[in-house]
Amino acid sequence: MNFSSVGIEWESLRPVLWLNGAVLLAVALLAGGAFYYRQQMIAERSAGEAEAALQAARYQEVVEAERIIDTLYERYKVLKHTGFIGREPRLRWLDAVRREGERSGILDLYYRLGEQQEVATTTVEGNYRLYRSVMELQMALLHEGQLLDFLDGLQRAGTGLFQVENCKLQRLGDELHTDSANLSAQCRLLWYTTRPGGQEARGEET
Repeated sequence: MNFSSVGIEWESLRPVLWLNGAVLLAVALLAGGAFYYRQQMIAERSAGEAEAALQAARYQEVVEAERIIDTLYERYKVLKHTGFIGREPRLRWLDAVRREGERSGILDLYYRLGEQQEVATTTVEGNYRLYRSVMELQMALLHEGQLLDFLDGLQRAGTGLFQVENCKLQRLGDELHTDSANLSAQCRLLWYTTRPGGQEARGEET
């Protein structure tokens, strides 16, 4: 179709065409702006959710760290109370041995506690050094069960950390007696303590 033959007056339509074009451009700009704003809001919300998740994770880390600290501190207090941390409680050890010997019915009990010595090239966490003292025991027993009961009671008493290095039992005769010893036992216990390196064991904890 030839618009010139219809007699359209382009000059009169030009403002309308410009107006329609401006409206379309405005609509396009508004649509683009709305889309950009929506994408920005989504991005900000995602960033906010990520930040919230990060903060929640950090909070959980703090809670877990506090729980670990509380647990370790409770363990530290237990070890401190039993005499493992700090100066060795020699009197407590000897008193515990005497009490458990009487409780388990051991007929005769002799003990000797040697001097404390550092365990060579052994460092506990936090520059703590490990020490041990050797205790030698000689016992007269009615039966083997008394020795097991004695060692179990000594451990349950919670007066320190010790290791049974060895025990030797010897039968005293062929006949069994109910009022005198049937066995003799010789045991060697290692009592352990720890304290910071360079800290001298001045005195004794009771």
